[in-house]
Amino acid sequence: MSNEDTILKEVYSSFKQRLSFDDFQSKLNSLPIEDKWNFVRATLLYQQSLKCKQCNPNVAMVFLCSSAEAMQLKNKPEKRFIEFYKRYCPIRFRKSSPMEYMPNGKPPMVPAPFDISLHCIYELFRCFFFMKELNT
Repeated sequence: MSNEDTILKEVYSSFKQRLSFDDFQSKLNSLPIEDKWNFVRATLLYQQSLKCKQCNPNVAMVFLCSSAEAMQLKNKPEKRFIEFYKRYCPIRFRKSSPMEYMPNGKPPMVPAPFDISLHCIYELFRCFFFMKELNT
């Protein structure tokens, strides 16, 4: 089995309940080559985030943000980052934000709406090393 096949099998594990491997591979191969490998990287980073979420939530957040970065490499990265999470984040996680903010810049702190939480995550937690690598 080639290295590419091994990687695709690993990525496929996240989709095996929805698609056969042949369908998955066909859809993946229909993408432009750069988009294909950005998707593969994003999926691997997402899988790693899931592995880390219990033992080290901060590392999991870096992987999760880096996953979103891998999916939206070109113009308007923050807008695309937010769109990615609006599209794929399960609704149950959108209802209660772990972040608080002051709506008018004054106390009291209130739970941040999903959009504001995503903006904060983008600014504070995204992996700058990963962004640098993608832009080189």
